[in-house]
Amino acid sequence: MDYLSRAPVQVRIYTQPRKVRTPFDNYVCAPSEVVCSDIFWSALLGDMLRLRHLVVIEGIAIDITSDPWMMHQTPLHWAAKGGSLQAIELLLSHGANVYTKDDTGSIPLHLACYAGHTQAAIELLKAGDLKDLLIADYDANLNSLEWAAVRGHSKCVKELTKYTDTVWLPLFIEELIWKIILKTKMKSPEEKAQEVKLAAQRAEYQRLQALAEQAKQAAQFGEAILLDRSDAAKVDFSCFCFSSLHACVALSILFMLACMYRKYTLLRPEYDIKRVDRPCLLIKYVLAVAQVFLCIAFFTLSSMEHRTTTASQDIGLTSQGIAWGFYASILLDNGESIVIRFMLVLRAFCLCHQFYILPVNVTSNEGFCEGIIHYITIIFGLIALLPDSSHYNGIGSPYDQSSLISRLLYLWISPFVSLGKQRRFEIPDIPPLPRADSTFSASHGFQRALLYERRKPKPSFLRLLRKLYGWEILGFGLWSAFNKLVALASPFLIREFLEWAQSPQPTRGYMLAIAICAQALVSSLSGSQYGLAWSRFDLRLRAGLMAAIYSRTLELSLAEKTKYGMGKLTNYISVDLGRLIGMPGSIFDMILIPTEIALALYLLGHEVSYAFVAGLIVLGIMLPIQTWLGKTLQEVTKAMLQYRDDRVEWSSMTIKGVRVLKLLGWLEHYLNKMREARTLEMQRLRVRKYLDALCVVFWASTPVIVQSSVFLTVIYSGRDLTAANAFTAIALLDRLIYPMNYFPWIINGFLEARVSALRIRDFLFPEKSARNPKEIMDGPFVWHECIFSWQKDNDSDDLSAPLLPNEASASFTIQLHHFELEKSNHVYVVGSVGSGKTSFLLALLGDMPLRNGRRCFPPESKISYAPQVPWLFPTSVRRNITLAESDDVVDMELYNRVLAATCLTTDLNNHSKSDLTEVGDGGKNFSGGQCLRIGLARALYQRADLYLLDDCLSGLDKTTAALVMSNLESVLPAHATLVLATHAINLLPNEAKTILVLDKGQIIEFGSYSELSSNEKSNFRGMLHYHDKANTPATTSDSQELIDATTSKDNDNSNEEHREDGVVDAKIWWKYFASMGWYVVFSLFVAVVFMQGTRNGLDLWVANYASHHDISAHTFANGLLILTGCNIIAVSFRSFLFAYGGLRAANALYAKLIYRLFHATFAFFDRTPLGRLLNRLSGDTYGVDESLPFILNILIKDAADITGTFVILMLSNPYVIVTMVPLGVVYFRLQNLYRPTSRHLRRLDSVAQSPLVMHFHATLEG
Repeated sequence: MDYLSRAPVQVRIYTQPRKVRTPFDNYVCAPSEVVCSDIFWSALLGDMLRLRHLVVIEGIAIDITSDPWMMHQTPLHWAAKGGSLQAIELLLSHGANVYTKDDTGSIPLHLACYAGHTQAAIELLKAGDLKDLLIADYDANLNSLEWAAVRGHSKCVKELTKYTDTVWLPLFIEELIWKIILKTKMKSPEEKAQEVKLAAQRAEYQRLQALAEQAKQAAQFGEAILLDRSDAAKVDFSCFCFSSLHACVALSILFMLACMYRKYTLLRPEYDIKRVDRPCLLIKYVLAVAQVFLCIAFFTLSSMEHRTTTASQDIGLTSQGIAWGFYASILLDNGESIVIRFMLVLRAFCLCHQFYILPVNVTSNEGFCEGIIHYITIIFGLIALLPDSSHYNGIGSPYDQSSLISRLLYLWISPFVSLGKQRRFEIPDIPPLPRADSTFSASHGFQRALLYERRKPKPSFLRLLRKLYGWEILGFGLWSAFNKLVALASPFLIREFLEWAQSPQPTRGYMLAIAICAQALVSSLSGSQYGLAWSRFDLRLRAGLMAAIYSRTLELSLAEKTKYGMGKLTNYISVDLGRLIGMPGSIFDMILIPTEIALALYLLGHEVSYAFVAGLIVLGIMLPIQTWLGKTLQEVTKAMLQYRDDRVEWSSMTIKGVRVLKLLGWLEHYLNKMREARTLEMQRLRVRKYLDALCVVFWASTPVIVQSSVFLTVIYSGRDLTAANAFTAIALLDRLIYPMNYFPWIINGFLEARVSALRIRDFLFPEKSARNPKEIMDGPFVWHECIFSWQKDNDSDDLSAPLLPNEASASFTIQLHHFELEKSNHVYVVGSVGSGKTSFLLALLGDMPLRNGRRCFPPESKISYAPQVPWLFPTSVRRNITLAESDDVVDMELYNRVLAATCLTTDLNNHSKSDLTEVGDGGKNFSGGQCLRIGLARALYQRADLYLLDDCLSGLDKTTAALVMSNLESVLPAHATLVLATHAINLLPNEAKTILVLDKGQIIEFGSYSELSSNEKSNFRGMLHYHDKANTPATTSDSQELIDATTSKDNDNSNEEHREDGVVDAKIWWKYFASMGWYVVFSLFVAVVFMQGTRNGLDLWVANYASHHDISAHTFANGLLILTGCNIIAVSFRSFLFAYGGLRAANALYAKLIYRLFHATFAFFDRTPLGRLLNRLSGDTYGVDESLPFILNILIKDAADITGTFVILMLSNPYVIVTMVPLGVVYFRLQNLYRPTSRHLRRLDSVAQSPLVMHFHATLEG
């Protein structure tokens, strides 16, 4: 069959829908009082008995027409509308005319197609001439096939197209109908094979291209065009109005979901949603309500007038109506979010584009409603761009009060940048976080989810993170993919620009310039907003994890505290937490970066053909090496972190006991322990640094090797290398530099994060141990057949845990066969040193592991405990006692009675600030006895059912101890039970009813004071006699003078950490480079210069050859190989020299730090909080070991890149300095504005870490 002789398919394209009148416009279901002939209703309803009776027996005329108000339709019209196939066959068999038209010009086939009755339409089509019936138009100029398409009856369209070669369709019908028609009109396999064969000829190919271009123009301008059947299959009819229409529908659905979710968040009581005054609130509310009524009116009018609505209208306007309803309710709460405002702007833009392509027909009532709905939506988009009516007034977060434009352009931070330029930031200058990022919401949400996950049979840390942050991470992954796609458009724009430069056309040049600027603008805005969003996510995740770690420390038993120690917990929050937070980014980077590399290589293949395979081979060789490096780094990092934990643990113990160690001459022993741990850590760090250096070699040399291998393959394959191809290939390869360089670091970071995640997981999800829970029952406190014991731990060498009893270092057991504590009973526990008094109280408290037995506590009972060594945190005396955040909740009457009972009133009056005096770190501003009484006062202030006091009188002089003992009863609740362990047997009241005598964890004697003291054989009487002989008359004046001398001083040392101002002093950098070694610094400088020179020389070599071809291909290939080899050598020298210098600096600076720190005076340790010192030895040391070398390496590399690029630009075109100088001035001014603020914030962040570490340490101690 000849290709050009086949029957054509004629496609008539309309640019706008024409809603004039439909076949059903004037048809309504007649009310019962309207008299109509039975034949019409029998035909419509398919009542065959009645219809056959009327036609056959009564002989009613077949061509009878209905009343004028029923459009003079025949029974066949009514049967077609009803779709009854038997009724149509009966009427046709008795001579019904298929060509009869009603008042609207509709034949029965029109009505059948309009209603979607496929079989009825086929039956009518077979009863007459196919062509005449299919092309017959009624007065709206739409034929049967067109009505089926407009109504969306795809099955009917598909069947009807089998009977015609001419298809007339309007452009506004659904895309699905186009696909059905084009698929139906495809040729048989034999015809298709013949077509492909003929289309291979160049002339035929050009003809088809021209026809496709003509079809696109027809879709734009509404021209009629005659296309061949095969050509129609090649035309994309889904472009322009279809894509805009579908985008509007999708945005309507997304807008509805966004409004519903926002309303849900506003209804949640646990979230405090920030409500900002948005502009034109009343106008927006009125318009939103109007939108709801307009959507209802549209469907009401369409139903009343029997107008047809498309699927896009049904879905779009329905979702809009629901969305506007929710939006109006959101406006009532003043809770419009930035996401909703962005959706309004995006929908307005989409509607403007749709109006340009496909204007709305407003000649009908429902069309008018639809147009008003769209125009109001555009008004909403314009209002959303307006700034907020309220400006930042210092209250709340400026981000929450900023407009959409302000957020996109970062105008909301301008006041803070200006302030940072004027002076350094202080803590009060930092504005609050946005409400969505508040620490309270993030920490409490994470904690609730963690507790819920722990209750599951098989808890999973990964499932917890996926449940909390899975959708956010998915959104970041999609956003990152979009950013990478936008970035990949740059090389092709450059290629188009180079091709345009060969034959310039002004219009195309302007379009390319606009496209390049738009690509850069979108990439910049999207990338910066992505970075900000990720930083906010980082804050939320960090707050949640840190709160979870802190909450877990509150659950640690004494044995677990010994297991983890301060070193591990410090590293959890200073090292592991940061690595874990970067894990989500590493995960989707590990997915996106290979995808980006594959896409770039695929696009590269279009420029250099199969030469890109050489790059694939290079990457295939590098991948196993990178995998091996990643696994090795993971193992080394895990061991290094373990040694770092040990070093920080030894540092913590040494700092806490530094006064004792110095006085006893043991400091050097502990410093040697720290040096040993540091040596083991540095051994692993050295291996890690050299492995990192090897990664840097791949990082810098892989792109060069890939580029050289691609160009060498092009040359040796005999292909021509044009300037456009060369520059596009270089641009694509430059796009490969970051993913190929970054991929080893991604793997390394992921594996390190995995190690940290496993460490944190093991900490947050401890193994479930079989515990004996306490039973709740009315009555006294009861312990029955209980055995408590400490786990044996002979390797414990902990100088830093004063709360941990000595019995914990060995297997010690407390046995209680049956022990009850009645209400209002006072029990005194006595015994020799090491008899188990502290363990006995810890057993009652529940801190000593219960191995066997059962314990019963009264419901809602409370226990108050005062340890032998008091725990005080650095705040006022009042807050240490009351544990209240404000004075409003303090019971001042009870508080004053407690101060008087513990003899603190007189001592506090000697201070100028009275009870508002700071106690200092560990109570350093008060004497030991005063600290004991503050701890006792805290226990007595709490209203409890059981008071456990552990030898709280041991550090007091005899007079003060006697006063405190006699005053205890006056502040205890009447129903409270007291258990007091003490060595001061002589202070026990003679009327004491219950005294327990302990020895080796056993209760060996039990009775009242009179019973035990009168028994000559009792141990208690012997202890009492020994105590009386050992006690000499105490002279209280000396001790009181000492107390007075101590308390008279206001030792309220400022705990504010010193911060430097301005840029980092040059002396600091000088010392750091000196620690690296000057010969290392000089060698490193030479290597960097040589590396950058060979890299830029390689680009110049390729550019010169591609532009001029003034050298032979063989010479070009040799030069390429030489430059590549030199660059690899320079990169290797630079990488390993930097690793070596960083290790030297880390060793030298840490040795100086240790020497200066532990040879400081006692006064330095008294005024410097423990957390600040631990931060220097953990977080700051980590920064010098790893973070600083990494950032400095990147700085040197970027500086070398910028310098090399500038030199190349100057050599190639000296006039570039005309643009570079103004740009340099602008960037320099921006840097001057940015750097001071950035420095202040970084230093504040560093200072803020010390109180955090100190708080963790204080929590463990307490």
